[in-house]
Amino acid sequence: MNKNMKQRLIKGFNNVLNGSQCVSITRISVFSLISKIVYKILRIFIVGGFLFFGGINYLNYKIEVFKSYFNNMFNYYINLLKTILECIKQDILSKIGVFIFKKTFLKCSLVKEDSFISGLYDIILSSYFSLNLRQRRNDEICMLHNTSDNSQTMLLTKGLIEIRNILQQIKQNEKFALPNIVVIGSQSSGKSSVLEAIIGREFLPKGTDMVTRRPIELTLVHTFESDEYGEFPDLGQKKVSFDQIQKVIADLNYSVSENDYISDEPIRLNIFSPNVPDLTFIDLPGYIQIQSKDQPSSLKDRIVTLCKKYIQEPNIILAVSSADVDLANSVALHASREVDPHGIRTIGVVTKMDLVTPERGFSILKNMNYPLNLGYVGVISKFSQSFFDKNINVSDLIDKNEKEYFSNFCEFSNNDCFFGISTLKKKLIQILEDSMVQNLQNIYGIIRLELEQVSYQLKVEYNDRFLTQEVYMAELVDILKYRFKKFVENFGKSQIRLILKDILNQKALDLLAERYWLDQSIYNSQKMSFDDIYWKNKLDTSISSLTKLGIGSLVTGLLTSIISSEMEKISQENQFKVHPYVRQCIVQSTQNILKEKYHCTVEQVEKSIKPYKYEIDVDDDEWELGRKRSQEILKKEIKMCQDAFRKLKETIGSKKIEKIVNLIITGKNDYDSIECSKSLIEKGQQAIFLKNRENILNTRLKFVKSKKCKSVVNKYYCPEIFLEIVVKKLVDISVPFLDVELFSEFVHKFPRDLDNRLIYNLTSEQLEKIVNENFEIKKQIDLQKKKALLELALNKIESFMLSKKMYCFN
Repeated sequence: MNKNMKQRLIKGFNNVLNGSQCVSITRISVFSLISKIVYKILRIFIVGGFLFFGGINYLNYKIEVFKSYFNNMFNYYINLLKTILECIKQDILSKIGVFIFKKTFLKCSLVKEDSFISGLYDIILSSYFSLNLRQRRNDEICMLHNTSDNSQTMLLTKGLIEIRNILQQIKQNEKFALPNIVVIGSQSSGKSSVLEAIIGREFLPKGTDMVTRRPIELTLVHTFESDEYGEFPDLGQKKVSFDQIQKVIADLNYSVSENDYISDEPIRLNIFSPNVPDLTFIDLPGYIQIQSKDQPSSLKDRIVTLCKKYIQEPNIILAVSSADVDLANSVALHASREVDPHGIRTIGVVTKMDLVTPERGFSILKNMNYPLNLGYVGVISKFSQSFFDKNINVSDLIDKNEKEYFSNFCEFSNNDCFFGISTLKKKLIQILEDSMVQNLQNIYGIIRLELEQVSYQLKVEYNDRFLTQEVYMAELVDILKYRFKKFVENFGKSQIRLILKDILNQKALDLLAERYWLDQSIYNSQKMSFDDIYWKNKLDTSISSLTKLGIGSLVTGLLTSIISSEMEKISQENQFKVHPYVRQCIVQSTQNILKEKYHCTVEQVEKSIKPYKYEIDVDDDEWELGRKRSQEILKKEIKMCQDAFRKLKETIGSKKIEKIVNLIITGKNDYDSIECSKSLIEKGQQAIFLKNRENILNTRLKFVKSKKCKSVVNKYYCPEIFLEIVVKKLVDISVPFLDVELFSEFVHKFPRDLDNRLIYNLTSEQLEKIVNENFEIKKQIDLQKKKALLELALNKIESFMLSKKMYCFN
């Protein structure tokens, strides 16, 4: 009964457990279903909300973009019209020049694409020519006749030219270019005479042939000193007289080959004088109609191409024409029209005004038929040769001559006419200044951007490490001195002693082989007698041959050769390999110092060994040590013979070398049977020599080890030991003199001589050439120079702008 009760209780308990599990599972399933439904609903609401608000924001963004674009366009056109009306109202165009307005106006791509605005621009331009021309002329007349501000204007122009010269020093400076005055004209137009009249000196070559074959970049610098001279910066010539200037220009022009005839490589000339304004000119070869028979057929087209290259924006064109030639046929005006169709940056110069009637001259200068915005200036620049014969500036004489001529005719009293070299100078100063100023603001921004890029490049590539040519050269010399120091540390008395002992030991072995080892009686020691005069003389002769060998010159020459070889190795290392001049200095300095000390060292060594030429004393201790050393020398020589024979066998083959040796020994000439060449026979003979020498050395080594060579008394039996001791004595006494007289002197003088060659006596041209041989260093220094020039140019531009504002304010 108890058993049944237990089973029922267990069964009931299990039923209860099963029921509770079912209830639990049911509850969990319902809860999971509800949570999934809630999750899906929430996800739909969240995604929907994101899409809804995102769409509203995107739509709002598009509306704002459209409003902004519409407002910008509306404001642009309103501001543009206001600006145009204000310009017309205040007559700003006449003050800043149409070419400034045009360049600024056309920079906007919107104006280029808008036909309405482009048409409006053309109307404004035409209105300027028709309405404001007379007012502009009146302003120019006032400017030209107003001398109160000349000094201030000259200072401003000088500042601009100084900025231009700084920018010209920057390599690849096309984007920084400031305007120059480019002089063009036919060969007979008189453009060279115009330039000489402006300067007041004759300096350009003369001749019937084409004498201007290269562009001449002429910079005039007004000075307060009375001296007048020129400089050729590319040639390094300073303070050149005007006679010499003419000769140098002629030589540079005629250096162009006859096949090329003209070159686009410019001649740069700076002229300093108190009688010139601060101006920059580029004088170009004159246009030709047809080429002569000795000129290239393509010369005419090449001159046109060269001139067209220089008369591009922003340069000012000085178109020189002759008054006795119709302006319709003026080559200069025709060329300028191609690049400057509106005549905005062209000034006409009419020469030879005295060759036409005043009426004709007046009509040309009025510029009604071929109008130029900058107008025409009439000059009489061609004078008699006597004007230039005097060694003085003739600017005042030229001015006086022109005034006398033009004052005789009432036609030239009209304010519409400009004439005279002095008037031309003033116009050019003002035109060049205006042109430079209007380009300056744009260039200022370009320079700032370029400076940022260069600074970044220096920081990234070189970690802003400042390096100059002098610093690089000093570092290079320091590296060279360090390598020299290492050589000296590893090469001293002990190394010299080992080298000398090896060479003298070899000389001693050669004497032994020649005088002893071929003598068969030496191998029969039992028949040798101590009192035998033969062996005594033989040893004395050998010692004399060794001591009188010319030890001084031998060891000095050997040491000199070793030092020269080591210094040559140093010069071939990577740091110096790219610098031929530095390598040359190392070698020459080494040779000069060693050559200087050579004879003195030879003499001292020879004096030191002189006692050994007559008598050499050897005690028992020296003999014992010499005996041990001689054994080592013989063993070393035996090993060398064995190594050489083994290498010979490996090269030819042991069997073949054996056959050749047998044929040579037996005296048979049957070399054809084993196909022996002459070189193989020579190698066989060499093998026989090595084996014989090895046998002799082994025999002598055994004898030196024997009891008969134990005492110095038996020195005639053992010449190997005695000669080894002699070598030791010669080396010991030579080394100190070699060290003091030669090596130590070299160690002392070489660094100092190197400083003189590569530091103190090095010219700036040589230094620059050496530095430029290392591309990476050249690149770094060029970047540093560029950065310095850009910073200097920025400072100059800022100073100029400030001076300009103060001048305008006053």
